[in-house]
This record gives sequence, structure tokens and C-alpha cells, in this order.
Amino acid sequence: MQTTIGSLDRLLKDLIVLIPKIKTALIVSRDGLTVASLLPKNINDAQMALVSATMVNMALKAIKEINAGEFELLTISATEQNLIALETGKNAVLVLFAEKDINPRKIFLESKKIRKNSLRTSVRF
Repeated sequence: MQTTIGSLDRLLKDLIVLIPKIKTALIVSRDGLTVASLLPKNINDAQMALVSATMVNMALKAIKEINAGEFELLTISATEQNLIALETGKNAVLVLFAEKDINPRKIFLESKKIRKNSLRTSVRF
């Protein structure tokens, strides 16, 4: 069964409610296209999707090159927030913007069930 964009938006909202330190989120394709987004209007969804997909693809390439195992998450720490990217299958990436003091590993573990049940089997490109 294919997930609709509306249900993916709902999934992002549920994730933000479940983990209040997440401020906003989007789902992007590996090709850098926006699938679903809760980004504020002042942030360009298309540009953020492209940058996020590029970062994850480069991380995957590096991990493969050094035989480091399977990709789990990519974290970029900034002075105000963290950007956390989580793979949701072969074709999609969940990108989260969270408060600075959040534990990225905790986000990974808490969102794993949601990602597994709602995205890995449903998002098709």
C-alpha cells in the first residue's frame, strides 16, 4: 500500500508531538525531492531536500568506502539546532531539526518504530 502525502505530513506531526524537542521535519527522496514537509514558509523545501539528500548520499559513500557497516543517522550540530537525517529505506530520508541539547541517538531509537512501520514499506518512488 502506498502512503499518501497527507499521511506522511501527519506522520511528521506525530513525530514532533512524540519528541517535543524536534522543531520541524521533512521527508526527502534520495534524489533530493521533497516528499513531505513541515518546514516554515521562509525555508525553501526544494533546496533543503536537495542539500539533505546530498549530505546523506555522501555519508553513505564514505561509510561504504571504509566498510563501516550500515548507515543509521547523520548529525550536524550548529550553535542553535541540530540537523538529524535518518534513512527510511532505499528511497527516502527523514530530516529533523531539533533543539541543540537533544540526544541524536535517542531520536534514532524513538523514531525507529515509526519509521519502520510507516515509511520503509510505504514510500515508493
